[in-house]
Amino acid sequence: MGEFGIEVEDIAEIMLRFPNGELGSIHLDYIQKSATHNFEIVGTEGTLKWDNSNGLLSLFRHKNTVCEYFEPSKEFERNCMFLDEMRHFISLVKSEITPLCSLDDGVNALEIAVKTLTFEGN
Repeated sequence: MGEFGIEVEDIAEIMLRFPNGELGSIHLDYIQKSATHNFEIVGTEGTLKWDNSNGLLSLFRHKNTVCEYFEPSKEFERNCMFLDEMRHFISLVKSEITPLCSLDDGVNALEIAVKTLTFEGN
């Protein structure tokens, strides 16, 4: 148990290797005082970065060293994501639709979490 009294690591660095050989990483940090939530994809031709605090997506192209910025549409409301997820769940419970994430997706996520714990020696 860390400084905050919760049953998780205060900081975790997770390295991933996907079946196609691509690499990924996850950084989780409960100590950092200014909360940040970013998603970044780095490729051979450029980098995409999404900032959850303002919804801004940036695209940096390595070829011409130009950075483009894309703002969310003016109609976008963050709460709609959560409402859509609840509607999806209710439709699943009613057997009206198939899940967006399969059982295999859930098993893969669990395997990553278990391997992370095993790696850390927990």
